[in-house]
Amino acid sequence: MPDLPSHKNCSGCLACIDCCPVQALSMKRENGFFHIAVHHATCINCKLCEKVCPNLTFKTSNKETDAKVYAVWSLNQNIRFQSASGGAFAELARYFLATGGHVAGAVLENNRVFHKFIHHVDDLSQLQNSKYIQSDTINIYKETRKLLFRNEKVLFSGTPCQIAGLFQFLKKDNIENLLTAEIVCNGVESELVLQDHLGHFQADHIISFRDKTQGMKSYGTTTLSIHGDPRKIRQQEDIFARFFFGGLTLRPSCYNCPFSILPRTADITLGDYWGSDEWPEETEKGISLVITNNAKGTSAFEELQESGNIESNPVNWEKCLPYNPRIFTGKNYLQYHPARMFSKLIRLLLPAKLQRKIFSHPVPFAFDKFSLKIISFIANYFSSRTGKKCQETVARMNRFTNEKKEVI
Repeated sequence: MPDLPSHKNCSGCLACIDCCPVQALSMKRENGFFHIAVHHATCINCKLCEKVCPNLTFKTSNKETDAKVYAVWSLNQNIRFQSASGGAFAELARYFLATGGHVAGAVLENNRVFHKFIHHVDDLSQLQNSKYIQSDTINIYKETRKLLFRNEKVLFSGTPCQIAGLFQFLKKDNIENLLTAEIVCNGVESELVLQDHLGHFQADHIISFRDKTQGMKSYGTTTLSIHGDPRKIRQQEDIFARFFFGGLTLRPSCYNCPFSILPRTADITLGDYWGSDEWPEETEKGISLVITNNAKGTSAFEELQESGNIESNPVNWEKCLPYNPRIFTGKNYLQYHPARMFSKLIRLLLPAKLQRKIFSHPVPFAFDKFSLKIISFIANYFSSRTGKKCQETVARMNRFTNEKKEVI
């Protein structure tokens, strides 16, 4: 029988399901996350799922020395407004579609997130903005392979683990026309938290996970459909946002993500650019962080620059890494938080209202000075380790950049 990662280590990319020749694997939900079920009576023990699993076998071919970082925003205000940050992904996708390509990404529909292909620019809005629960990717890897075998151009976007799963699934076959774009991922939230959020407000469905109608400073809010009317939830009341940004109820594997490191997994990495004091007005509208990780990513981004649809500025690593630690480390110290370590006991013994209060706040046990000191010590210890690694990474990446300049 296949020896796949445990629930603690499985990233839920679901590439193993797409690769199974006899459909012996299926997806099951547990604690609001995707996990793999093996049907032993059907399995032929070919071990193909083990070979495809990125958590077991993936190694990126990218090199730190090739990475370049930019602050980017779309010059189309509508696209920028509809995007989570500066609209870099939307402009890349729009350019790809205009040149006859196909774009895969995550879509939010009926409280469910799943991957699909779009083929026309009119459908681009479906792929824009952030989705904080995990995307169902079953069949998307097969569809990608079919398009590539027909020599079609494909832009595939997703989390780093999904990009790694795609590479493992394709086995480097017919990938000349494939461009991959990954997000800087902080982890995925449990679907149970979304269900609780919807139930609390008696909402029909979630319209968006992230709203910046009042600027980037208010981005941590959801918009719900309540009795058919859209309602933006205030930050203080937003249960889902508090849970997600509190970081205590993420997928277990997200606390030790092997893909949130340098060198990165995809051709291009996209995220929020928070390190700007140079463009305050642009920051409020949203600026994208873009990292080109290899020659293919650099070439595609240069074409986008030449299109005239974006404003792009090369930036130093110290401007972005301190604000985006998930670029260089997949370790999250909140895995050692008492609320996570004793989560089963808390769910078993405490009423739902108190559970919500605990898990939606990163320091839930600050009921007295002693417990506050313990939590503060743990937080400061792991934060200092992350800070030290950040300084080392900045120095290393800047050295690579300076060496390139000297060669030129």
